[in-house]
Amino acid sequence: TMIICFAHSLFYTKAINLNKENFDYFKVPRLASIINNDIKNLEYSVAMLIRLVIRAPFIVIGSIIMSFIMNINFGLMPAAEKKIRSKKERNSYYAQRALNDLEQWLRDYDV
Repeated sequence: TMIICFAHSLFYTKAINLNKENFDYFKVPRLASIINNDIKNLEYSVAMLIRLVIRAPFIVIGSIIMSFIMNINFGLMPAAEKKIRSKKERNSYYAQRALNDLEQWLRDYDV
C-alpha cells in the first residue's frame, strides 16, 4: 500500500504541475479518471504479484507430494530395476533406495 500511496501522490503532483495548455486539454474530470484508473491497475498488479509469490511455493511443494502419492513411476523417481509384486516390499524398496540416494548426495556435496 505504501507503493500505491507514493504513486498516487506522484500522479497527482504531476497533474497539478501541468502547464496551462495541457491542463485545459485534459480537464480536471478526465485527469482524475485517468489517475484513478492507473492507480487501480497498479493496485491490481501488486495484489497479483503478492498472490503469485505466496501461492507458488505451495503449488510446487504440493505437486511434488502429489507426484509421489499418485504413483512413484510417474513421479521423480525412476522405476524399480526389478519387478516387486508385494506393495509393502515395493514401498520398502523405494524408501531404501531414496535413503541411499540421499546419503550419496550428501557425500557428493559434503553436506
